Amino acid sequence: MKRGIALVVGLFGVMVAGLIVWLVGSSDSSGVGRERPPLRIALGQWAGYAHAFVAQEKGLFAKHGVEVQLTLNQEHSSEFLNLYRRGQVDGLFLVLSDAVMLWSTGSPTRVVYIADYSQSGDVIVGRPELASLADLKNRTVAFEEVNSFSHIFVLQALERYGIDESQVLMKVSPSDQVVADLDQGLIDAGHTWQPATSQALAKGYKVLASARDVPGLIVDVLAFDPEIVATRPDDVRAVVRALLEASDFVAAHRAEAVTLMAKAMGMSEAEMASGLDEIWQPGLQGNREALAQSDSPFSLYNAACAMVRFFLERGQLRAIPDVNRMIDHSAVESLAEIQRP
Repeated sequence: MKRGIALVVGLFGVMVAGLIVWLVGSSDSSGVGRERPPLRIALGQWAGYAHAFVAQEKGLFAKHGVEVQLTLNQEHSSEFLNLYRRGQVDGLFLVLSDAVMLWSTGSPTRVVYIADYSQSGDVIVGRPELASLADLKNRTVAFEEVNSFSHIFVLQALERYGIDESQVLMKVSPSDQVVADLDQGLIDAGHTWQPATSQALAKGYKVLASARDVPGLIVDVLAFDPEIVATRPDDVRAVVRALLEASDFVAAHRAEAVTLMAKAMGMSEAEMASGLDEIWQPGLQGNREALAQSDSPFSLYNAACAMVRFFLERGQLRAIPDVNRMIDHSAVESLAEIQRP
């Protein structure tokens, strides 16, 4: 009798063990059925990224079943790009041109979401006596880094006013140094953004051009390591979904959101509010349209191809990025399917 009971219990144990093995083995590539580490995302001090903190503080990441660890870097953008290169973060908010350069230098990314388009968020500020960029001929203008998005922006803005790069003197100056360089007479104009823009205007300097003059050029995106996108697609989609909801929250509860985001970003509420006014954040439909190939001035594909050409002409690319692989619209498209009636 005891032997019979032992046999039944033993068979039951085998069945349970088999069921556990089957459940573990049938888990999908996104990690369902097993513990997953948090997705580590780096971001810089920019109003267009700040809704990520809304998603975190309001529990929107948790609502959609993903844990996210945000790392804010208030210093130069190269710092958090290096975090990504070293594998210390899984993804990051960055300008599109940086995604192109990461790919070229052996650190591919998958762009899954458009955070914002800069309109008057990126500006060229200059001395009050300058009427326009046309007055910069034979003067000194600053940008962030050679062959960066900042460099591209300054050159294209000058071109719109008939100024060739050979007709100006150029100086590398971080955005937070532009006001000091203007004060010291080291430059006549420079590319910057908030909070430096407000500081420049308070001192009497003026805006000579903005990203609105070159629509679609300066676009900020969220990108992940390709392996993360391949092995944790549900988590990537959850992050995008939470960010879209956070953007909606900012629109519906602006005052509360500005307070939260300013504190998280280390900016004043006035600087954050001004920063939000200077960008356009596309929703789900805007993301779908921009991530698809089209003739729209906001096409991410066209912008990336233009940047690749710019870097190629200057001999800056070690490898040519595959733009079709770099832009990944799968998360956005799957969310559109979920919302479709």
